[in-house]
Amino acid sequence: EDYWGGAPGIDGVEFRYITEPAAALTALENGEVQWTDNVPPQQVSDLSESEDVELASTSSVDYWYMSMNYARAPFDNPAVRRAIATAVDREEVTEAARFEAARPNQTAIPEDSFFYYDYAPFQADEDAARRLLEEAGVTTPITMGLMVTDEFPESVTAAEVIASQLEPIGITVEVEVLDFATWLDRQDQGDFDAFMLSWLGNIDPADFYEQQHITDGSSNYQGYTNPQVDQLLTQAATEVDADARKALYDQAAKIIVDDVSYLYLYNPDVVQAWVPGLSGYQIRADRAINFEEVELP
Repeated sequence: EDYWGGAPGIDGVEFRYITEPAAALTALENGEVQWTDNVPPQQVSDLSESEDVELASTSSVDYWYMSMNYARAPFDNPAVRRAIATAVDREEVTEAARFEAARPNQTAIPEDSFFYYDYAPFQADEDAARRLLEEAGVTTPITMGLMVTDEFPESVTAAEVIASQLEPIGITVEVEVLDFATWLDRQDQGDFDAFMLSWLGNIDPADFYEQQHITDGSSNYQGYTNPQVDQLLTQAATEVDADARKALYDQAAKIIVDDVSYLYLYNPDVVQAWVPGLSGYQIRADRAINFEEVELP
């Protein structure tokens, strides 16, 4: 009560871990909880019109992506990676994984950011993807193991959609659903053809690109290396002019996307809901939760 910023508007916070989104929403609607960030994405549109809950959403600063192992043929061939990127329909993947609670994006940084780069060179086209494979001189069928984790069920859904999209161009995707500890270990060992996961970029563009794509970066598990990208990312890290810095990251992002170091899929929305009358809460793109100013009805 003697806190310098004044006494809080609530006596305390009890966190309940409700893993099923439908159950979390039911608990909110029944008054068992007053706030949740576990909202069923397929119900976001309907809930936005509901008088029973207050719903807020904003584009998050995390992104979902797929990456292929540069140490394994034929995924070391840029034409093969581009063929895969051309066969993937990001709109379909996004809708299946997140319904209306995400935005397809072929780069990492979301549209609401100053550092967003509007670049989308790949349009879903089976015929163009087949031609790229033919030009690469690669014999089909190709089998690709795609490593996902049941820790994030949407990764399983997205992988299954991608598998269906790659089959017509002669690539058989074997979706490998692992527990997260095994997934992380195999990623660290380089024991994969391809993997899928998300990354939280937070605020600075370096968080989105540097360690994932600079040579020998701490999160560059795919084994990507491009001297021009190294130079651009290194220069951008110490550039103090915002516009000049953005230009450097835009150049790096273009090369990263063209090389398919990451095959970017979508930026999920942050979606949260609370009881009508709760005040003082602000939704954040970085998913940080702050109840300091909250007051209950």
